[in-house]
Formats: sequence, structure tokens, C-alpha cells
Amino acid sequence: DNTLSISNVKINNDLIAEGEVSKPLNPFDEIEVKLTVTNHLDHAVTGVVANLVTNGIDIESEEAINLEAKQSKEITFNDQLSYLLTEGEYDAELTVSGVDYENNVVENDKDDVFEFTFNLEQEAADLVISDLIVDEELLAGDDWEGFTCNPTATVRMVLTNTGSNTEDDVVI
Repeated sequence: DNTLSISNVKINNDLIAEGEVSKPLNPFDEIEVKLTVTNHLDHAVTGVVANLVTNGIDIESEEAINLEAKQSKEITFNDQLSYLLTEGEYDAELTVSGVDYENNVVENDKDDVFEFTFNLEQEAADLVISDLIVDEELLAGDDWEGFTCNPTATVRMVLTNTGSNTEDDVVI
């Protein structure tokens, strides 16, 4: 039942074939997923979204698209990987799904699955500052507008080991 199909899959601009292993990414890397989805029906499929799921990762395209009969479109979506991910090769599923415009009952939703192996590497020694707080103001996010310097300041940080080694000699 070939209704929707996924092709031309790229992870961070590296083409990957179904069943193959992706080029390695590291915790905290940006990930960009590009794919082409094709509607093989003689009528439209609406509300098409793409989703990537693997160990610790679940990201979805932000805007649904509509595909006319026999039409193909590229979908691109991205996110930042968690710094808590662990090195390994994980089964991954890239899916697309949408609603059959002519028969739009849930049981008739159209989809396709593209399976590959997601490769995650960790540097041996890699640390990130996952939180930085000055005088109880979190230094992150779009709303932060800076702080006023005072004669004294309290600085707290959370240092997260994203590497594969146990670190016992960190100096800040």
C-alpha cells in the first residue's frame, strides 16, 4: 500500500540510506533532518508531519504540509540534542503521516516509516556548563536582559560531564 513515501533523507546534510548507520553526532550538537515526502495517491493528503524518534530523541516538524495528488515536497526540521545522551548506535525511525483528504477517518491515515541506525559519539573529556546563575538570575533564555553589577556577586553553575571519561580533576 504505497501511499506516502520517504526519500532523500539527510541528517546534517549527510545523505543516509534506509537501514544504514548515520554519521556520528555528539551530545549537545544541533541536528537538522531533511527528507522528501511523496504522495502516490490520486488525491491530496493533508496535515503531513515528520517525526524522528530514537534513544532520548523525539523531534517533529513544526508545520504540517499538504500534498496534492502525486506531489513531492521537502520537509526540514531541527533541534539541539540533549547533553544527557549516551554514546551508542540506536535504532531510529523517521516517520511521515497525514490525513487522506477523500477518506479522512483516523483508520485511513497515511504514513511511511524510514528506519536507520542513529550513531552517537561522546568525546573522552567533554564538559558543558548546563546552568549559570548570577545573583539568582538564570543566564539563559530569550528574556534575559543582563544584570546590574554590584560590589559583590554570587555565581553558581552546574557543570555536566558529557564525555565518556569519569572526570575527577576539573578546575574552574
